[in-house]
Amino acid sequence: MAVRVQLPPGALSDESRFSCLYFVYILYSVKCDRYYVGYCADIPARLQRHNNGMVTATRNCRPYELKASKFFESEIDARRLELQIKRKIKRMKSRKYLESLILSWVDTSR
Repeated sequence: MAVRVQLPPGALSDESRFSCLYFVYILYSVKCDRYYVGYCADIPARLQRHNNGMVTATRNCRPYELKASKFFESEIDARRLELQIKRKIKRMKSRKYLESLILSWVDTSR
């Protein structure tokens, strides 16, 4: 399974900078019709952990596919956005917010 990640211009030219990027990601399970939001420094490795059943929260709805991701240079900023998204989804009890995020993240990565 291939995963495409949009990186900022020049991110690959400086390996030390690349290793400091963090991502907020949105996964989707067709099996359970369910989204999952998380953050990490290595999306392909994290997606593999989700799909291998190594993450308790997503174990029962495998497989997952990456729908969108957004990069940050700070782990704190990535974690903050992840929590903000999760709180908003819980409060609104609606998927529309999450689906609008996916569309906006995909549109800005082109």
